[in-house]
Amino acid sequence: MKVILSRQAQRDFAVQVRWLHEHSPQVGRRALDRIVETLDLLSDFPDLGAEVSPGIREKQIQFGRDGFVIRYRRAADKITVLRIYHSMQNRS
Repeated sequence: MKVILSRQAQRDFAVQVRWLHEHSPQVGRRALDRIVETLDLLSDFPDLGAEVSPGIREKQIQFGRDGFVIRYRRAADKITVLRIYHSMQNRS
């Protein structure tokens, strides 16, 4: 199944990885790899994330003590990633 990142998810992804990379290039690279691995996994197993509201799922990514959250919507032929959050980030 095809995975598409919304514009907001693209911005989220860039912000998360850039912030980590500025503090540690090695950690930034590992975070990038971990998020991409999870996106690839979702393409094969689109129902892997927990349903948090009708039609919306979230997949937790363990990374260090905290991690990331991928919020997405599944359609018949694609997954649209809506947001990529750090798990400690205020989402309101």
